[in-house]
Amino acid sequence: MFTTRGIPDVYYGTEQECYGGGKPTEWAGIANKENREVMPGFSEDGEIFKYIQKLTSIRKDYACLSNGTQREMWVEDNIYAYSRRERRFKIRVNSKN
Repeated sequence: MFTTRGIPDVYYGTEQECYGGGKPTEWAGIANKENREVMPGFSEDGEIFKYIQKLTSIRKDYACLSNGTQREMWVEDNIYAYSRRERRFKIRVNSKN
């Protein structure tokens, strides 16, 4: 998500490991009671928070990830490979499984 075209959208609470009451609630739609659960606190020490922070930093450091063109290079059932290009940089991403 941080390497593809567009603006990354991290859902509310994801960086704090909030998961809507601990069970998937996508079937209930956006108006379900777990959709906007109260966060118990906000920590910048969590593993997921630090990982998202690192991805955000990488995206900021490489213009091709935020402004570059995206080209699909390979598509199969379990493989999606693409490149992002900008004048000075080219990045290739391969997602398998």
